[in-house]
Amino acid sequence: QLHRIDAMALLRDAGSDTQSIFSSEELEGLILKDKKAFLKTKCAECAGSCGLAKKYKETMADTFWCRDCGRVLCDSHRYQHTCERLDALKERNAKITKEALLEQLREDEARKEAQEAAAKAEERRAAEKLEEEKSRRKNQRKLLAHKAKQVESFIQQRSRDTDGLRPAVHNKLLDLYPRVKRLSLALYNQFEHPDSTEVGGPDWEEVKEIYAEARELTNMIVMTENGPLDMRNPWDPPDPEAQEAPMEGA
Repeated sequence: QLHRIDAMALLRDAGSDTQSIFSSEELEGLILKDKKAFLKTKCAECAGSCGLAKKYKETMADTFWCRDCGRVLCDSHRYQHTCERLDALKERNAKITKEALLEQLREDEARKEAQEAAAKAEERRAAEKLEEEKSRRKNQRKLLAHKAKQVESFIQQRSRDTDGLRPAVHNKLLDLYPRVKRLSLALYNQFEHPDSTEVGGPDWEEVKEIYAEARELTNMIVMTENGPLDMRNPWDPPDPEAQEAPMEGA
């Protein structure tokens, strides 16, 4: 223990600003407050340099700091240093009976297995949630692609049927068709091979605008098995313009 006594004497002689034993909060506070002072921290075991300026990285505290006793250490004493917690554990284990030691080992193993099972369960829940979100987005993209295709077919049919259409209206429909065809294909591709987590985005907004314009031009709508094509979707936020009718007599 001679080197340990000499080290403590050196640290005391150097003054109080050479603290080398820290709690996790104290260590983090020193790094944030005065990183330059932290990098000069001496080894708590030998009072020598820890070489922190060369090896310090924010996510690698275990390479220079003992979580059990709080000492900042050089490479030579990283695994060989005075550690009250480990010393107490060794002393307790030296006095423990064989049966008690076996029971402790069984408890430690059971605790480890429980922790591993909890971690696996958490990973499984996270994976299931991720799959649920992917499935939800896929169904949403499928609905948008289907609606866009219906709008595309509607404009294609109207642009072919020139009876009763003014030339200006017909020409406008001819302009709209290649645009909606491109957007319809893009939305279908996003359903089949999505390249982001976005659903719809600008392409869907443009399809809605084109359909609104086509309705105004033709004075016609797309009819589906469930009635007029609804360009709003189940996941859309409430329409601020759709107000509840006031109750009579209120």
